[in-house]
Amino acid sequence: MKIKNIGISLLIALGSIIIDQIYHITRKYAHQIFTIFVDPSTIAYIGLKFLFVFVISLIVLNTKTIKNKYLKSVTIAIVSAFLFSILLNYMFPSLYDISMHMSHALAIFLSSWFVLFFIKKKNLK
Repeated sequence: MKIKNIGISLLIALGSIIIDQIYHITRKYAHQIFTIFVDPSTIAYIGLKFLFVFVISLIVLNTKTIKNKYLKSVTIAIVSAFLFSILLNYMFPSLYDISMHMSHALAIFLSSWFVLFFIKKKNLK
């Protein structure tokens, strides 16, 4: 495991949270950062998403099989969003279905793509 991948994974997770929160605030969805002290499930939502994205991106960045930055971004987004959507479906079964939760893949993809293409200049090897 490369130590620099920990920082990159943290940036990807933080970026996905920021993009997700912008979306939640503009669309007036639940689990906005402003309700963090009112609704305790918001803390769990944000923390678990951060954890899922961080761990999955750390695993993907440390694999040697995927060399392309774009494919790494797509893999991080799909796997993180899928696992997170399964968890959200169990935590909040009445809110949305798994297909709605898979929209998190877009926020995760944008974050990982931005970090891997603009912040990390060297090849991922």
